[in-house]
Amino acid sequence: MSNLFFERQQKVSYFLLLLYPLFLCFKLFGITCILDTGFTLLKKNIPFQQLLLAVILAEYVYIFPDLIKLVGQQRWLENPYLPYLSFTPLWFFEQPAIPFFLKYLFNSFNLFECIYILLLSYAISTFHQTGFLNNCISVLKTYGIFILGWSLCIGLYLENIL
Repeated sequence: MSNLFFERQQKVSYFLLLLYPLFLCFKLFGITCILDTGFTLLKKNIPFQQLLLAVILAEYVYIFPDLIKLVGQQRWLENPYLPYLSFTPLWFFEQPAIPFFLKYLFNSFNLFECIYILLLSYAISTFHQTGFLNNCISVLKTYGIFILGWSLCIGLYLENIL
């Protein structure tokens, strides 16, 4: 029976591995569409191709959490989430003191997300020859509000399910 479970688990992991490039393409295209819509509403004329290139360049920041997990895997075997908690606001609060629906928001708003927003703003300001601070504010108005709303919706959904 455990052999059958292992075979099913292996098939599911292969299937998810095949779907990951599709997920990544969907994510890159989705973030670019969000930024393009936001910059259009803010009356900033930035070409879609430049936004897509900026999103692709900023996406490299998400390599580092996996590298930290690989390097620190021997040290943090008893708690696999410990390397990530040190980069989130959850590190500063006691776990029972935070409402359940805010835990996903605090976990998703981490150091790497802040670096992602800064790299995205820098890439857009470099490609479009505009000010970094203005682009940072524009990215926060578009992508930041979307991520905040998405994290709150996921947190409320998880609270109702669990």
